[in-house]
Amino acid sequence: ILHSSSGRRNMTEKDPVAYPSYYLTDDAYVTITAYDIKGRPVAVLLDKAWRPAGQNIKEDGWAGTNKNKKKLGVGLYYIRILAKRASDGKVIIDKYSKIVVAK
Repeated sequence: ILHSSSGRRNMTEKDPVAYPSYYLTDDAYVTITAYDIKGRPVAVLLDKAWRPAGQNIKEDGWAGTNKNKKKLGVGLYYIRILAKRASDGKVIIDKYSKIVVAK
């Protein structure tokens, strides 16, 4: 669900961006949030954005920055993808992926 340009889930100087990707079975409203190890939200990549059903939806990347676009420290973070079907609001995706921000 989360891929860096090299396909790994580690962010380094050489590979500094992770790209959330997913498959929607139905049109949905998608929220993508980054959390720190304590479960506190540090950045919102998408907030209830409408996306059509389809394969291999790939969002803009997350470069390990907070809400103010400041670089976060080295460590473990989580990206949550939450998708609610547009027709009835039913949750169709609720997944977390680990991402390591490394030097």
